[in-house]
Amino acid sequence: GPLMTKKQIYLLCFLGFIFLGTGILFLVRRSVPFDASIISKQDALEDYDYLWYFLEENYPFLSMAERKYPISVNALKKSGRQQIEAFEGESLDFYNYYQILQDRISHFHQLAHLSLLSPAAYQTLLLEDKNILQNESNDFIAHNYNILSDSVVYDRYAYLAEKTGNPFPETAARDPSAPIISAPTESSGKSSTNLSFRDINEKTGYIKVNSFKYSFMETDKKLLKEWFLAHTDTDYIIIDITGNGGGSSAYWMNLIVSPNIRQAIDWNSIMLTPYGKESREQFASTGIQKSDLNPNLKDLETLPAINPTDLQDNRYYISAHFSVSPSLEAPLCSGQFFLLVDSQVASAADGFAQFCKATGFATVIGENTWGDGGGTNVYIAKLPKSKLILRYRAMHVLNADGSSNVEFGTTPDILCKRVSGFSGLPALSACLEYIESLEKGN
Repeated sequence: GPLMTKKQIYLLCFLGFIFLGTGILFLVRRSVPFDASIISKQDALEDYDYLWYFLEENYPFLSMAERKYPISVNALKKSGRQQIEAFEGESLDFYNYYQILQDRISHFHQLAHLSLLSPAAYQTLLLEDKNILQNESNDFIAHNYNILSDSVVYDRYAYLAEKTGNPFPETAARDPSAPIISAPTESSGKSSTNLSFRDINEKTGYIKVNSFKYSFMETDKKLLKEWFLAHTDTDYIIIDITGNGGGSSAYWMNLIVSPNIRQAIDWNSIMLTPYGKESREQFASTGIQKSDLNPNLKDLETLPAINPTDLQDNRYYISAHFSVSPSLEAPLCSGQFFLLVDSQVASAADGFAQFCKATGFATVIGENTWGDGGGTNVYIAKLPKSKLILRYRAMHVLNADGSSNVEFGTTPDILCKRVSGFSGLPALSACLEYIESLEKGN
């Protein structure tokens, strides 16, 4: 064809320079490694503002925090921003930024699981989720693991771990999907550090369950089944979960309830939620769509103990239906169940107390629980610039009378408050006294 004109040659050279230039720029940008140890002041302020925006839109407990603790959310928000602004220069040490956030969030005393993950909590959660996914497919856990194993998230937390003097083990360096800490060895062989059993008398058996952690389930399943089999004719079975801070609801459903029921047990729970845009992906991963939610919060105004502020802080409610099915042809134990609780019973352990109270599976004895059980899982969110991870509840569970489960806990069927200076186990003593009265009545 015809030779190129001078103009075309110039144009080609010019374009070549542009491509070369962007190529070099791209290489330069690629080769500047991400520095996990600093955050620009501008990014820090943006990230910080997003944190509060996120809580206002997705976490339904800000007003309750002000009722429950001596805090002003606005003052907390303002003072933290001023602290960031006061730093000299264009950027700040990432650890300093993390400390400001950690300090703000600590004022909420983990209300409804609200926390900013520490390096240790991050490691634990990453490993737990990884272990669960190796054993089962679970959309919710997969969604979380995807966030937690992000390499930038990992690098940020690795830096914080180093700063706090507990660096991540070398084996895991650079590979967030490698196990960071060895798998929990909480239970092994025949004995469990989590369970203790005793026979109070020939009619009454007693089981203490310290925790509902997922990692205990495999070993405890065998031990509980053996114990139930040996106590098929025991009249009274006391399950003591005092001091149990929770874990997985699957523990009590599969290990305690399922082997001891004749037919499926159903119960309902009312939950409020702001259903913020930012948490909708998490809702979907737990199987909740917008169509499941009811915007008519007025329906709940008739509940005797409802707090109008709790309704104002939310946009929807859901009346969720739950069910536990029997795992065996016939229940292992035919006796009557009792559940002992105290003010330390929280999260999944409180969920068990709620279940027993709603269904009558066991008579609940003790003092009001800490609460914050039932409902859907605890969600996580990634802050946009810092990549720090926030844990929180997006659902606000109500007790049957409309009172907040997070605020008041679950009230036992038989209430026995601890009296200061009174030693011994009041819940167990009360339970044995109650059993004695049942015996006399028979």
